[in-house]
Amino acid sequence: MAVLSGKFPYKTSVIVDQRTYQQTIVSLENLGFNIVFAPKNTAVYDSISGHPDITLCKIADGLMAADPGFRSYYSKKLPGSRIIAGHENAAGAYPGDIRYNAAAVGGVLIHNLKYTDKSILAHFNRTIQVKQGYTKCSVCIVSDTAIITSDDGIYGAVKKDANIDVLKIQKGYIELTGMDYGFIGGASGLLEKDLLGFNGDIKTHPDWENIVSFCKNHGVRVISLSNMPLMDIGSIITERLL
Repeated sequence: MAVLSGKFPYKTSVIVDQRTYQQTIVSLENLGFNIVFAPKNTAVYDSISGHPDITLCKIADGLMAADPGFRSYYSKKLPGSRIIAGHENAAGAYPGDIRYNAAAVGGVLIHNLKYTDKSILAHFNRTIQVKQGYTKCSVCIVSDTAIITSDDGIYGAVKKDANIDVLKIQKGYIELTGMDYGFIGGASGLLEKDLLGFNGDIKTHPDWENIVSFCKNHGVRVISLSNMPLMDIGSIITERLL
């Protein structure tokens, strides 16, 4: 779980908040990732204004849906990817700010589907309805068949799907600027199919051993990209260059 150094042969971009720990940025660069900073969305409240999962939803490798006001930016920064324009802007208070905060786990979309942007829904035949609108923030994707969450509603809904394994952890212990606490999905990102990175030190969470063990059972290594406390940055969204 130590901070890594030394380049790996990853030809991949990661989209992150500009408020991501500098040590995390350096760690990602040392691993060979191209860093793309999410533009600030001033139409939502400040704590989440720079979170990539507020303006961008990863549907699959090479395919993302973006808030129409930010599609041009992401298209320029990710020229090898197909960035489709969403139907509506992420703006205002909840639920206006959650349109793109859906979690795609394999071929299953998890979200409060009443508010999911239609551009995302069109790509999924299988969905799981949850009440938590900040779904991507609340879901740490371990693999196409495994997630971690502290949200009771998400846990209960996903547990009913025999194809997805889910680990429930304690709430809190993750920082979020201006808020009482953040969420595990917002503090992490699946960098490669066998490598899960955290913005901060995973050992600062009381359930860190369960997290590491769960990931190991699914063939995924856990790394801490910084030695700071875990901090929610609206996910580390990984896009493999085509």
